[in-house]
Amino acid sequence: MPTQKLTDRTLATGVTFDDLIHIVITGDTTDDPAGSSYKATIGQVMDTISASTIMILGNGIGSTERCSNSNSAYDDYSTVSGGRCNTSFNLYGTVGGGRCNTSIGGCSTVSGGYLNITTGDTSYIGGGRGNTTNGSCSTIGGGSFNTTFCKNSTISGGLANTVSNCYSTISGGYSNVEESVYSTISGGRQNTSLGPCSVISGGFCNTLLGISSVISGGFCNTNSGYYPSTIGGGGFNTIDTSFGYNTISGGYHNTISGINTSLTSIFGGSCNFIYNDSPGSSILGGTQNIINSGSTSVINGGGSNIIENTSTSSIGGGNQNTIISADHSPIGGGRFNTIIGTIYSTISGGYCNTLDNTSHSGVLGGSGNSVSNQCSFVIGNGISTDRDNTTFVNCLSIMNLQDGLSGLPSGSVYYCSADSNRLYYVP
Repeated sequence: MPTQKLTDRTLATGVTFDDLIHIVITGDTTDDPAGSSYKATIGQVMDTISASTIMILGNGIGSTERCSNSNSAYDDYSTVSGGRCNTSFNLYGTVGGGRCNTSIGGCSTVSGGYLNITTGDTSYIGGGRGNTTNGSCSTIGGGSFNTTFCKNSTISGGLANTVSNCYSTISGGYSNVEESVYSTISGGRQNTSLGPCSVISGGFCNTLLGISSVISGGFCNTNSGYYPSTIGGGGFNTIDTSFGYNTISGGYHNTISGINTSLTSIFGGSCNFIYNDSPGSSILGGTQNIINSGSTSVINGGGSNIIENTSTSSIGGGNQNTIISADHSPIGGGRFNTIIGTIYSTISGGYCNTLDNTSHSGVLGGSGNSVSNQCSFVIGNGISTDRDNTTFVNCLSIMNLQDGLSGLPSGSVYYCSADSNRLYYVP
Protein backbone atom coordinates (compact mmCIF):
# COMPACT_ATOMS: atom_id res chain seq x y z
CA MET A 1 0.00 0.00 0.00
CA PRO A 2 1.47 3.35 -0.90
CA THR A 3 2.34 5.79 1.86
CA GLN A 4 -0.76 7.69 2.97
CA LYS A 5 -1.31 10.44 5.50
CA LEU A 6 -3.45 9.53 8.50
CA THR A 7 -5.72 12.46 7.74
CA ASP A 8 -6.35 11.07 4.27
CA ARG A 9 -7.55 7.68 5.42
CA THR A 10 -11.23 6.65 5.39
CA LEU A 11 -13.10 7.27 8.68
CA ALA A 12 -13.85 3.98 10.43
CA THR A 13 -17.40 2.96 11.28
CA GLY A 14 -18.75 0.52 13.82
CA VAL A 15 -15.74 0.86 16.14
CA THR A 16 -15.64 -1.67 19.02
CA PHE A 17 -13.41 -2.13 22.05
CA ASP A 18 -11.61 -4.98 20.16
CA ASP A 19 -10.50 -2.76 17.29
CA LEU A 20 -6.82 -1.88 17.09
CA ILE A 21 -5.10 1.48 17.31
CA HIS A 22 -1.46 2.56 17.05
CA ILE A 23 0.24 3.58 20.28
CA VAL A 24 3.74 4.67 21.31
CA ILE A 25 4.98 3.52 24.70
CA THR A 26 7.38 6.28 25.72
CA GLY A 27 8.93 4.23 28.48
CA ASP A 28 10.08 1.53 26.01
CA THR A 29 13.17 2.79 24.07
CA THR A 30 13.80 -0.47 22.17
CA ASP A 31 12.97 1.06 18.77
CA ASP A 32 13.76 4.70 19.45
CA PRO A 33 14.78 6.95 22.37
CA ALA A 34 11.39 8.64 22.06
CA GLY A 35 9.52 5.34 22.50
CA SER A 36 8.51 2.15 20.72
CA SER A 37 5.45 1.52 18.51
CA TYR A 38 2.85 -1.09 19.34
CA LYS A 39 -0.73 -2.00 18.54
CA ALA A 40 -3.47 -2.01 21.21
CA THR A 41 -7.19 -2.54 21.35
CA ILE A 42 -9.45 0.37 22.21
CA GLY A 43 -10.55 -1.65 25.25
CA GLN A 44 -6.95 -1.80 26.52
CA VAL A 45 -6.64 1.96 26.30
CA MET A 46 -9.96 2.50 28.08
CA ASP A 47 -8.90 0.17 30.90
CA THR A 48 -5.95 2.44 31.68
CA ILE A 49 -8.20 5.50 32.11
CA SER A 50 -10.11 5.97 35.42
CA ALA A 51 -13.80 6.01 34.59
CA SER A 52 -14.41 8.75 37.14
CA THR A 53 -12.28 11.17 35.13
CA ILE A 54 -14.46 10.90 32.05
CA MET A 55 -17.31 13.26 31.26
CA ILE A 56 -20.11 11.53 29.38
CA LEU A 57 -23.48 12.52 28.00
CA GLY A 58 -26.31 12.65 30.50
CA ASN A 59 -29.97 11.88 29.91
CA GLY A 60 -30.88 15.38 28.67
CA ILE A 61 -29.93 17.11 25.47
CA GLY A 62 -26.50 18.68 25.83
CA SER A 63 -26.18 17.41 29.42
CA THR A 64 -22.94 16.04 30.88
CA GLU A 65 -22.04 14.02 33.94
CA ARG A 66 -18.94 12.61 35.58
CA CYS A 67 -18.81 8.90 34.75
CA SER A 68 -19.05 5.92 37.15
CA ASN A 69 -19.57 7.90 40.39
CA SER A 70 -23.36 7.51 40.49
CA ASN A 71 -23.78 11.07 39.16
CA SER A 72 -26.78 11.90 36.98
CA ALA A 73 -27.69 14.83 34.72
CA TYR A 74 -31.35 14.28 33.78
CA ASP A 75 -32.54 17.39 31.99
CA ASP A 76 -31.34 19.37 28.99
CA TYR A 77 -28.05 21.23 29.27
CA SER A 78 -27.58 20.18 32.89
CA THR A 79 -24.21 19.29 34.39
CA VAL A 80 -22.73 17.18 37.18
CA SER A 81 -19.03 17.89 36.87
CA GLY A 82 -17.65 16.02 39.85
CA GLY A 83 -18.13 14.33 43.18
CA ARG A 84 -20.31 11.32 43.90
CA CYS A 85 -24.03 10.54 43.97
CA ASN A 86 -24.89 14.03 42.76
CA THR A 87 -27.96 14.78 40.62
CA SER A 88 -29.11 17.62 38.40
CA PHE A 89 -32.84 17.33 37.58
CA ASN A 90 -33.75 20.52 35.73
CA LEU A 91 -32.76 22.65 32.75
CA TYR A 92 -29.33 24.25 32.99
CA GLY A 93 -28.86 22.94 36.52
CA THR A 94 -25.35 22.32 37.83
CA VAL A 95 -23.69 20.31 40.59
CA GLY A 96 -19.98 21.11 40.79
CA GLY A 97 -18.92 18.39 43.19
CA GLY A 98 -19.29 17.04 46.68
CA ARG A 99 -21.57 14.18 47.64
CA CYS A 100 -25.29 13.49 47.46
CA ASN A 101 -26.10 17.01 46.32
CA THR A 102 -29.20 17.75 44.22
CA SER A 103 -30.04 20.60 41.84
CA ILE A 104 -33.81 20.61 41.22
CA GLY A 105 -34.52 24.21 40.25
CA GLY A 106 -33.88 25.39 36.72
CA CYS A 107 -30.57 27.21 36.22
CA SER A 108 -29.60 26.40 39.80
CA THR A 109 -26.21 25.44 41.19
CA VAL A 110 -24.76 23.40 44.03
CA SER A 111 -21.00 23.99 44.05
CA GLY A 112 -20.16 21.25 46.52
CA GLY A 113 -20.64 19.98 50.03
CA TYR A 114 -22.91 17.19 51.22
CA LEU A 115 -26.68 16.63 51.07
CA ASN A 116 -27.43 20.10 49.74
CA ILE A 117 -30.60 20.71 47.66
CA THR A 118 -31.65 23.63 45.46
CA THR A 119 -35.35 23.54 44.57
CA GLY A 120 -35.86 27.17 43.50
CA ASP A 121 -34.97 28.40 40.04
CA THR A 122 -31.69 30.31 39.59
CA SER A 123 -30.66 29.50 43.15
CA TYR A 124 -27.22 28.74 44.53
CA ILE A 125 -25.62 26.73 47.33
CA GLY A 126 -21.90 27.27 47.74
CA GLY A 127 -21.20 24.27 49.96
CA GLY A 128 -21.65 23.03 53.47
CA ARG A 129 -24.04 20.32 54.59
CA GLY A 130 -27.77 19.75 54.56
CA ASN A 131 -28.61 23.17 53.14
CA THR A 132 -31.81 23.77 51.13
CA THR A 133 -33.00 26.63 48.93
CA ASN A 134 -36.75 26.58 48.22
CA GLY A 135 -37.18 30.02 46.69
CA SER A 136 -36.08 31.32 43.33
CA CYS A 137 -32.97 33.49 43.11
CA SER A 138 -31.95 32.44 46.63
CA THR A 139 -28.46 31.80 47.96
CA ILE A 140 -26.88 29.77 50.73
CA GLY A 141 -23.15 30.39 50.90
CA GLY A 142 -22.31 27.49 53.17
CA GLY A 143 -22.73 26.24 56.71
CA SER A 144 -25.05 23.44 57.76
CA PHE A 145 -28.80 22.78 57.75
CA ASN A 146 -29.69 26.28 56.60
CA THR A 147 -32.96 26.79 54.68
CA THR A 148 -34.44 29.50 52.50
CA PHE A 149 -38.17 29.35 51.72
CA CYS A 150 -38.72 32.42 49.56
CA LYS A 151 -37.29 34.21 46.53
CA ASN A 152 -34.30 36.53 46.60
CA SER A 153 -33.31 35.47 50.10
CA THR A 154 -29.79 34.79 51.35
CA ILE A 155 -28.05 32.82 54.09
CA SER A 156 -24.30 33.36 54.06
CA GLY A 157 -23.44 30.56 56.47
CA GLY A 158 -23.84 29.35 60.02
CA LEU A 159 -25.99 26.54 61.38
CA ALA A 160 -29.74 25.82 61.25
CA ASN A 161 -30.71 29.30 60.10
CA THR A 162 -34.03 29.89 58.27
CA VAL A 163 -35.23 32.65 55.94
CA SER A 164 -38.99 32.39 55.30
CA ASN A 165 -39.70 35.60 53.41
CA CYS A 166 -38.45 37.45 50.36
CA TYR A 167 -35.47 39.76 49.97
CA SER A 168 -34.13 38.98 53.44
CA THR A 169 -30.72 37.91 54.72
CA ILE A 170 -29.08 35.93 57.50
CA SER A 171 -25.32 36.42 57.47
CA GLY A 172 -24.45 33.63 59.88
CA GLY A 173 -24.84 32.43 63.43
CA TYR A 174 -27.01 29.65 64.80
CA SER A 175 -30.76 28.92 64.74
CA ASN A 176 -31.72 32.39 63.59
CA VAL A 177 -35.15 32.86 61.94
CA GLU A 178 -36.00 35.57 59.41
CA GLU A 179 -39.73 35.68 58.59
CA SER A 180 -40.27 39.11 57.06
CA VAL A 181 -39.35 40.97 53.88
CA TYR A 182 -36.29 43.17 53.38
CA SER A 183 -34.88 42.25 56.78
CA THR A 184 -31.47 41.16 58.05
CA ILE A 185 -29.99 39.07 60.85
CA SER A 186 -26.22 39.56 60.87
CA GLY A 187 -25.37 36.74 63.27
CA GLY A 188 -25.75 35.58 66.82
CA ARG A 189 -27.96 32.79 68.07
CA GLN A 190 -31.69 32.07 68.15
CA ASN A 191 -32.67 35.53 67.00
CA THR A 192 -36.04 36.03 65.26
CA SER A 193 -37.08 38.83 62.91
CA LEU A 194 -40.80 39.13 62.12
CA GLY A 195 -40.87 42.80 61.14
CA PRO A 196 -40.26 44.07 57.60
CA CYS A 197 -37.22 46.19 56.78
CA SER A 198 -35.66 45.43 60.18
CA VAL A 199 -32.19 44.47 61.40
CA ILE A 200 -30.83 42.26 64.17
CA SER A 201 -27.05 42.70 64.30
CA GLY A 202 -26.35 39.82 66.66
CA GLY A 203 -26.79 38.65 70.21
CA PHE A 204 -28.94 35.88 71.64
CA CYS A 205 -32.70 35.21 71.64
CA ASN A 206 -33.64 38.67 70.40
CA THR A 207 -37.02 39.22 68.68
CA LEU A 208 -37.98 41.94 66.19
CA LEU A 209 -41.68 42.55 65.52
CA GLY A 210 -41.81 46.19 64.43
CA ILE A 211 -41.32 47.89 61.07
CA SER A 212 -37.93 49.36 60.09
CA SER A 213 -36.54 48.69 63.55
CA VAL A 214 -33.22 47.52 64.98
CA ILE A 215 -31.78 45.31 67.71
CA SER A 216 -28.01 45.79 67.75
CA GLY A 217 -27.20 42.98 70.15
CA GLY A 218 -27.65 41.77 73.68
CA PHE A 219 -29.99 38.98 74.77
CA CYS A 220 -33.70 38.33 75.06
CA ASN A 221 -34.63 41.81 73.86
CA THR A 222 -37.97 42.41 72.08
CA ASN A 223 -38.60 45.30 69.71
CA SER A 224 -42.17 45.87 68.45
CA GLY A 225 -41.64 49.53 67.70
CA TYR A 226 -42.08 51.27 64.38
CA TYR A 227 -40.13 53.64 62.15
CA PRO A 228 -37.09 53.03 63.26
CA SER A 229 -37.05 52.07 66.91
CA THR A 230 -33.80 50.71 68.32
CA ILE A 231 -32.59 48.48 71.14
CA GLY A 232 -28.84 48.87 71.36
CA GLY A 233 -28.09 45.91 73.61
CA GLY A 234 -28.45 44.71 77.16
CA GLY A 235 -30.94 42.09 78.25
CA PHE A 236 -34.71 41.64 78.51
CA ASN A 237 -35.40 45.12 77.21
CA THR A 238 -38.75 45.73 75.47
CA ILE A 239 -40.17 48.29 73.06
CA ASP A 240 -43.88 47.62 72.60
CA THR A 241 -45.60 50.52 70.88
CA SER A 242 -47.21 51.28 67.54
CA PHE A 243 -45.43 54.64 67.43
CA GLY A 244 -41.88 55.14 66.25
CA TYR A 245 -38.46 56.57 66.90
CA ASN A 246 -37.99 55.01 70.32
CA THR A 247 -34.66 53.90 71.77
CA ILE A 248 -33.39 51.68 74.56
CA SER A 249 -29.60 51.93 74.46
CA GLY A 250 -28.89 49.10 76.88
CA GLY A 251 -29.30 48.02 80.43
CA TYR A 252 -31.59 45.35 81.81
CA HIS A 253 -35.37 44.91 81.93
CA ASN A 254 -36.13 48.38 80.60
CA THR A 255 -39.49 48.96 78.84
CA ILE A 256 -41.08 51.49 76.50
CA SER A 257 -44.74 50.64 76.04
CA GLY A 258 -48.21 51.98 75.25
CA ILE A 259 -50.03 54.34 72.93
CA ASN A 260 -48.63 57.63 71.63
CA THR A 261 -45.17 56.82 72.91
CA SER A 262 -42.74 58.11 70.30
CA LEU A 263 -39.34 59.79 70.36
CA THR A 264 -38.71 58.31 73.79
CA SER A 265 -35.42 56.98 75.13
CA ILE A 266 -34.05 54.86 77.96
CA PHE A 267 -30.27 55.07 77.93
CA GLY A 268 -29.45 52.35 80.43
CA GLY A 269 -29.95 51.21 83.98
CA SER A 270 -32.43 48.54 84.98
CA CYS A 271 -36.17 48.10 85.36
CA ASN A 272 -36.97 51.57 84.06
CA PHE A 273 -40.35 52.17 82.33
CA ILE A 274 -41.83 54.73 79.97
CA TYR A 275 -45.58 54.21 79.49
CA ASN A 276 -48.61 55.64 77.70
CA ASP A 277 -48.76 59.05 76.05
CA SER A 278 -45.20 60.03 76.88
CA PRO A 279 -43.75 61.38 73.62
CA GLY A 280 -40.31 62.90 73.75
CA SER A 281 -39.49 61.65 77.25
CA SER A 282 -36.26 60.07 78.50
CA ILE A 283 -34.81 58.07 81.37
CA LEU A 284 -31.03 58.37 81.38
CA GLY A 285 -30.27 55.58 83.83
CA GLY A 286 -30.81 54.37 87.35
CA THR A 287 -33.29 51.73 88.42
CA GLN A 288 -37.06 51.35 88.72
CA ASN A 289 -37.77 54.83 87.44
CA ILE A 290 -41.16 55.43 85.75
CA ILE A 291 -42.54 58.00 83.32
CA ASN A 292 -46.26 57.41 82.73
CA SER A 293 -48.11 59.88 80.52
CA GLY A 294 -45.30 62.35 80.97
CA SER A 295 -44.61 64.06 77.68
CA THR A 296 -41.18 65.64 77.06
CA SER A 297 -40.12 64.80 80.60
CA VAL A 298 -36.82 63.47 81.91
CA ILE A 299 -35.52 61.35 84.78
CA ASN A 300 -31.73 61.61 84.87
CA GLY A 301 -31.11 58.68 87.17
CA GLY A 302 -31.51 57.53 90.72
CA GLY A 303 -34.06 54.98 91.87
CA SER A 304 -37.82 54.59 92.09
CA ASN A 305 -38.56 58.08 90.83
CA ILE A 306 -41.96 58.71 89.14
CA ILE A 307 -43.27 61.29 86.68
CA GLU A 308 -46.99 60.87 85.85
CA ASN A 309 -49.59 62.89 83.89
CA THR A 310 -47.05 65.65 83.49
CA SER A 311 -45.55 67.74 80.70
CA THR A 312 -41.99 69.03 80.48
CA SER A 313 -40.84 68.22 84.00
CA SER A 314 -37.75 66.45 85.29
CA ILE A 315 -36.20 64.59 88.21
CA GLY A 316 -32.46 65.06 88.38
CA GLY A 317 -31.76 62.03 90.53
CA GLY A 318 -32.15 60.85 94.05
CA ASN A 319 -34.61 58.27 95.27
CA GLN A 320 -38.40 57.88 95.46
CA ASN A 321 -39.21 61.36 94.25
CA THR A 322 -42.60 61.93 92.57
CA ILE A 323 -44.09 64.44 90.15
CA ILE A 324 -47.83 64.07 89.38
CA SER A 325 -49.90 66.43 87.22
CA ALA A 326 -47.26 69.13 87.57
CA ASP A 327 -46.17 70.76 84.32
CA HIS A 328 -42.81 72.49 84.04
CA SER A 329 -41.96 71.59 87.62
CA PRO A 330 -38.63 69.85 88.31
CA ILE A 331 -37.22 68.04 91.32
CA GLY A 332 -33.44 68.35 91.48
CA GLY A 333 -32.77 65.35 93.71
CA GLY A 334 -33.02 64.18 97.26
CA ARG A 335 -35.50 61.62 98.56
CA PHE A 336 -39.25 61.33 99.10
CA ASN A 337 -39.90 64.73 97.58
CA THR A 338 -43.31 65.25 95.91
CA ILE A 339 -44.82 67.78 93.51
CA ILE A 340 -48.57 67.41 92.85
CA GLY A 341 -50.94 69.58 90.82
CA THR A 342 -48.56 72.48 90.32
CA ILE A 343 -47.09 74.50 87.48
CA TYR A 344 -43.74 76.29 87.14
CA SER A 345 -42.58 75.20 90.58
CA THR A 346 -39.55 73.36 91.89
CA ILE A 347 -37.99 71.35 94.73
CA SER A 348 -34.21 71.62 94.53
CA GLY A 349 -33.49 68.72 96.86
CA GLY A 350 -33.71 67.62 100.44
CA TYR A 351 -36.01 65.08 102.08
CA CYS A 352 -39.78 64.68 102.34
CA ASN A 353 -40.62 68.07 100.90
CA THR A 354 -43.99 68.71 99.18
CA LEU A 355 -45.45 71.17 96.68
CA ASP A 356 -49.23 70.74 96.46
CA ASN A 357 -51.65 72.56 94.12
CA THR A 358 -49.57 75.69 93.73
CA SER A 359 -47.72 77.63 91.05
CA HIS A 360 -44.47 79.57 90.74
CA SER A 361 -43.35 78.27 94.12
CA GLY A 362 -40.40 76.32 95.45
CA VAL A 363 -38.51 74.56 98.19
CA LEU A 364 -34.75 75.16 98.22
CA GLY A 365 -33.97 72.08 100.29
CA GLY A 366 -34.15 70.91 103.86
CA SER A 367 -36.72 68.41 105.06
CA GLY A 368 -40.38 68.15 105.95
CA ASN A 369 -41.38 71.37 104.19
CA SER A 370 -44.79 71.88 102.58
CA VAL A 371 -45.87 74.60 100.11
CA SER A 372 -49.55 75.00 99.22
CA ASN A 373 -49.67 78.74 98.43
CA GLN A 374 -48.99 80.60 95.21
CA CYS A 375 -45.62 82.22 94.60
CA SER A 376 -44.34 81.06 97.99
CA PHE A 377 -40.92 79.71 98.89
CA VAL A 378 -39.39 77.76 101.75
CA ILE A 379 -35.79 77.79 102.94
CA GLY A 380 -35.43 75.62 106.00
CA ASN A 381 -36.92 72.62 107.77
CA GLY A 382 -40.40 71.64 108.89
CA ILE A 383 -42.10 74.71 107.44
CA SER A 384 -45.65 74.78 106.04
CA THR A 385 -46.72 77.90 104.15
CA ASP A 386 -49.93 79.79 105.08
CA ARG A 387 -50.06 82.72 102.59
CA ASP A 388 -49.19 83.63 99.02
CA ASN A 389 -46.25 85.65 97.73
CA THR A 390 -44.12 84.94 100.78
CA THR A 391 -40.73 83.42 101.53
CA PHE A 392 -40.53 81.33 104.70
CA VAL A 393 -37.38 80.63 106.69
CA ASN A 394 -36.55 79.22 110.11
CA CYS A 395 -33.93 81.75 110.99
CA LEU A 396 -32.76 84.69 108.91
CA SER A 397 -29.21 86.01 108.94
CA ILE A 398 -28.61 89.10 106.78
CA MET A 399 -25.00 89.70 105.87
CA ASN A 400 -23.58 93.09 104.82
CA LEU A 401 -26.81 95.02 105.53
CA GLN A 402 -26.48 98.71 104.65
CA ASP A 403 -25.99 101.22 107.45
CA GLY A 404 -28.33 104.10 106.73
CA LEU A 405 -31.02 104.98 104.22
CA SER A 406 -28.89 106.61 101.55
CA GLY A 407 -29.66 105.43 98.00
CA LEU A 408 -31.98 102.57 98.93
CA PRO A 409 -35.18 102.00 96.89
CA SER A 410 -38.64 101.45 98.33
CA GLY A 411 -39.03 98.09 99.99
CA SER A 412 -35.41 97.86 101.22
CA VAL A 413 -34.25 97.05 104.76
CA TYR A 414 -31.35 98.80 106.47
CA TYR A 415 -29.96 99.29 109.95
CA CYS A 416 -28.94 102.43 111.76
CA SER A 417 -25.77 102.23 113.81
CA ALA A 418 -26.56 105.64 115.30
CA ASP A 419 -29.84 104.23 116.66
CA SER A 420 -28.62 101.14 118.52
CA ASN A 421 -28.39 99.14 115.23
CA ARG A 422 -32.14 99.04 114.80
CA LEU A 423 -33.64 97.72 111.54
CA TYR A 424 -35.71 100.04 109.35
CA TYR A 425 -37.87 99.57 106.25
CA VAL A 426 -37.94 101.97 103.29
CA PRO A 427 -41.65 102.69 102.53
